[in-house]
Amino acid sequence: MKFFSIQNFKQFITPSYKPSIKDRILGLDELRGIAVLFVLFDHGQLIFYDGPRVEFLNTLGYFWVDLFFIISGFLIAKILISKKGEIGFFRNFYVRRIFRIWPLMYVFIILGVLLCYVGPVSNDAPFTVLPYYIFFAQNFIVPFEIGLPLPGTSPFWSLAIEEQFYLFLPIIVRYVPVKKLSYLILFIFSFSLIARLNFMNGQEYGFYYTNLKETYFRVHFIALGVLIALPNYKTNVLIALIIWLLGYVVYAPDNGLLELPLAIIVCVLIVFSINKRPVFRSTILAHFGKICFGLYVIHYSIAKFLSVFSLSSTIHMKWGFFIVFLLISYCMALISFHFIEIPTQNLRTKFEKSKK
Repeated sequence: MKFFSIQNFKQFITPSYKPSIKDRILGLDELRGIAVLFVLFDHGQLIFYDGPRVEFLNTLGYFWVDLFFIISGFLIAKILISKKGEIGFFRNFYVRRIFRIWPLMYVFIILGVLLCYVGPVSNDAPFTVLPYYIFFAQNFIVPFEIGLPLPGTSPFWSLAIEEQFYLFLPIIVRYVPVKKLSYLILFIFSFSLIARLNFMNGQEYGFYYTNLKETYFRVHFIALGVLIALPNYKTNVLIALIIWLLGYVVYAPDNGLLELPLAIIVCVLIVFSINKRPVFRSTILAHFGKICFGLYVIHYSIAKFLSVFSLSSTIHMKWGFFIVFLLISYCMALISFHFIEIPTQNLRTKFEKSKK
């Protein structure tokens, strides 16, 4: 019996696990794969600190995370609505979120604390910011006032926004009638959008870390995804997009003008997938979509680490570091998926409340 074979390799990179949705919606994994690859390419530019950068990636760098927000809002709301009224509704949802997010995230939080003392990047007071990570409030860390983010954890702000919103979404779905749910979600969407548009005027679109990363500046993307999961989603989404357009007219923002057309494209792509006509059908993209969480959590620390060694290197060496960054990120994400994410996902069933 051969230790290595193509079949064994395929089983390793695409192992089985127990998804929250029994029938996966074709095309969504591909969208997540596209988003996480662009996030990797964007953050990989850290290696080219004093070299060439791709303006397209810099301009749209933030939106790839917003794409995750829209897809996540849709999937989570779809799951909650389908399980509304079931025994263990709250317990099962929170158990799934804990086992999905916490293990890998807290591994890298611990590594971030250790790197403050032994790594190339130092943080003089890691324990001043640690409570923010423990309670999923790291998107409210103000650099140089509260403290610097833990090394390698810069992308974790988006996990904080999701966990804050999903702490309350089950309560909303459980107790608000579905017919009235769209009104509340539209209100949340409008509040967040207005806060964002009002804040964006006069601001530089790329300033350090806290640039529009507070929850009230970003949650309208998740709300937009939730609206797609509700009955009569076409009307709900159309109203939301009209509100967005009117916001542009009223506030005339000088930044983020591409967000609305890109959001429209994402909504259309999700709707096509809902109707079993996915625009993207790719085994490779779907594979990256399935391991996207590990890629997202792991890649930034690798990029930062390699950027330290690429500072004084030639442009050819920088490209070599960039390729190494992609390969290490991919391999580490596979290891995470196989040995951390799948075991913890399968373990969660022991803590869920049975329907019987």
